This record gives sequence, C-alpha cells and structure tokens, in this order.
Amino acid sequence: MPGEDRKDEDQQGIGFQIEPRTEGTRPSGAAREPTIDTIKQRRDEADDGCSGGDFRGCPFADEGGHQHDEHGSRRRDRVGCTKAFERVVLPHAAENEQRDHGKQRRRFEWIPVAEIQIGPSQDRKANDRDESGSLSPDGARALKISHAEAGIVSCGAKAQNWRMVVDARAFWIVAPGRGEIRSEPFATPSPDDVVVRALYSGISRGTEALVFHGSVPSSETERMRAPFQVGDFPAPVKYGYASVGQIERGPRDLQDRKVFVLHPHQTRYIVPAQSVHVLPDDVPPERAVLTASLETAINGLWDARPHVGDRIVVVGGGTIGCLVAWLAGRIPGCDVELVDINPQREAIAHVFGVRFARPEDVWEGADVVFHASGSPAGLELALRVAGFEARVVELSWYGDRTVPLPLGEAFHARRLTLVSSQVGSVASSQRARWDTRRRMQLALTMLADAVVDVLITGETEFEALPETMAQLADSPGDTLCHRIRYGK
Repeated sequence: MPGEDRKDEDQQGIGFQIEPRTEGTRPSGAAREPTIDTIKQRRDEADDGCSGGDFRGCPFADEGGHQHDEHGSRRRDRVGCTKAFERVVLPHAAENEQRDHGKQRRRFEWIPVAEIQIGPSQDRKANDRDESGSLSPDGARALKISHAEAGIVSCGAKAQNWRMVVDARAFWIVAPGRGEIRSEPFATPSPDDVVVRALYSGISRGTEALVFHGSVPSSETERMRAPFQVGDFPAPVKYGYASVGQIERGPRDLQDRKVFVLHPHQTRYIVPAQSVHVLPDDVPPERAVLTASLETAINGLWDARPHVGDRIVVVGGGTIGCLVAWLAGRIPGCDVELVDINPQREAIAHVFGVRFARPEDVWEGADVVFHASGSPAGLELALRVAGFEARVVELSWYGDRTVPLPLGEAFHARRLTLVSSQVGSVASSQRARWDTRRRMQLALTMLADAVVDVLITGETEFEALPETMAQLADSPGDTLCHRIRYGK
C-alpha cells in the first residue's frame, strides 16, 4: 500500500472519504453521524430484509424490488451484506434523499475496509466524475474493497438513478385538419433507454399531409403506424418519423452524441438505445432531417434495379423524386431526366447534374421510370414514357383516394412492369443481406454531400408547428423539406 499522502490523494481523486472509528470533534451545526453500532444494526436488519432472494427490504434494491449489478442490469450489491470482501461499491441513491443546507446529504453504510484502490484498468481522470461532482458509474465500479477493518465509506448519490424532472412537449393531430402542442408525461428511463433532446425534425410533406387530413384508409391503419406513434388514426394521434437530437442521458458511448430517430415531433423523448442512429461526424444535424426521405429513395432505386447507361425518367420533383434523381444521376453512364409541372424545380435539377423537363417535353422510351408526383396524371405520364419491357416504380402513396390507371392502349403490348415501392420493407433485391438498420446507416453516410441542402426550403419554430402543418398540408407552394427547429 502506498504512503498515507498518496492514500489521501487517491481518496480525494475519487470523491470517497474514509472516516476511522475514533471519537473526535465535529464542526458546529454539523449533523450527527450514526455510530458504528447503529450502522451494524442497520446492516443486520438489511440482511434479514434481503434474505431468501427477496430484495424488497434491501436498501439497495430499486422500487420494484430488483437488484442491479455493476453493468447496469437489474441486480445490485448490498454493501455490508456480502460475504466477499472484494466487491464493487456503488453509490447509494434513493428518491426520498434528504438535503441539508441546499446540499445532498450523503448516505453511510458500514463495511469492513482497510484499503481502497483503483483497479488496474481505471485511472483517476477528471472524466470519472459527472458535472455534479458525483462519481460516474465507471468510476464507482473501479472502487474495490479488500482486507478487513472497521470503517465508514461515505457515498454520493448515483447520478444515473436520479429521477428526471423535465418538460416535454409534442405535436398532436387532435382532429382531421387541426393540430396542437401538448405537454407529455416523462417517465424515468430504464438502463436500456436513452433520453434525447430534439434539435430538429423534418416534415414528410406527402405522407404527413394525408395523415393530417385524416386520409389514412381503415385497411392501412396498422401498416401505416410510425415506430413511436401514439394514438390511432385518424385522431388524436402523435405522428412523425424524422427527428434529430442529442442524447442527454444514456450509455457512456452514446452520451452527448447527435442521433437520428424515427420519432414524432417532440421536444424530448425516451427511446431504447438500439433505436437511435448516430450521425457521422461529417453530417450536420440540420441536414440529417432528410435521412428518412433519402432512405425511401435508396429503397426505390433498389426496387428499380437500374443498370449502367440506362435512360431514367423521374416524374415528380418533390423531396423523394429529387433524391431519386440525385442518386440515379450518380450511376455511371445514366442519362437522368426530372419531370415536374413546377418550373422552380429546374434549378434543383441543374444543381444535381440531371436534365429537367416539363410534362409535354419529356422523353419517351425510357429504360426505367420512377413516379413520385402523388397525382394520377403523373402516374399516367410515367406509363406513357416507359419503353418496351421497362420497369415503372410507383413511389407515391395516395391514402384513401381512388387512382384510375390507363392499362389499355399500349400497356400490354409494351410488356410494362409496374412495381410498388414502400420503405417499410427492404427491397427484395437486397433483403437477403441488408436490414433496415444497415440501410439507414447508408442513408446517413450519403448525407455527407452538402449538395442536398438545396432540398431544405424552409424552417420554423416548434411552437408554430400547428399553423405550419396546416399551411403545408393545404397549400405547400414550392416547399420541399420543411425543417422544424427546437429551442434549448
């Protein structure tokens, strides 16, 4: 064991104090500490309450009577109630923690102790403490008790067990065509959860407009559910799937990371850690609101199976159509044309390095055609410009509308293939090797290209979302992707 000076240095570095069993004076006004006999009595009582595998009486069990181990699972050492002396000491936390003079009172448990040492894989760096000065979980796990001598260890509260008191607000569709901001209950996260503070979210204008107007067919209410949707169609429902935020609480490797989550529009939320997608370092959170749309475009390309040198027509210059044109234009030798009735889309086509055409000027005889206009007239045009045995990929979703199709004329003679594409399932051409998480990571990686910023055409504050959603659903104008900004 090092000398006493080094021992004191170690104790200061890790925030623990060893108080010997010697009588001494205490500062005036200081709270009287429990005697060793009293603590031993509490330990014996704790032993009785923790016997037989029932930990509901154990002071280190949680509210449900579960134990917690050092790795965060639902087991916990009971300090002073263990037969082994070399054990991990975890700080004690309780919801009814009392406070003295504005500072959290420390809890004391009797343990046989002579030495406190740092494990060989740990060091005494500043990051062993959190911002409040309490020992971090990894720092706590580094503390081991060995040998046997009576003493008292003073432990601060365990930070990740503090009950969080936060204000969460979310956008709800309360009736078809009407939305409002509501306060949300915020439960205590489990060890497998993360707490995310929203920075931005994106409005998927086509699908969210249909949901906002209550146009989800009754036959599709289950298939159309978003991953973290609350409520049922048509209303009240909390819907959306393009949230970008920062992790405020969670596993150490995720702490403070920027992430994309398929979550509705909400200021803060709790989700399983496995549901978040960490942004690459070269993808700013402002751009990451395009992730879900780009994932849809990637899946559409997989369904189309284009080849090098193909002539490709994209009918509909919305967010999805523009992203499909951008991806297709990167295939060597492909000649890509973006078609839209809005002449403003020509500037975007130019930025993406593809052709632009009005419906009356479009090519005919295309090898692959994508339809993403959301209109029956656009689908009719897509079938008309497709070449012999060409593939037409339908990316639009019409909700509860009936769409007529011109399946007479030359449809059969040209042996056309009409394929539906929906992002809920990985395209069959890739399904054997890809899952949705790998596909999402691909989309995030491709967003490192700043050229796609041209698709974000507006931004408003979260509190204005009810008015913003109503306006975009009724008269979107030149809007492509609209971004929602959240305050701190």
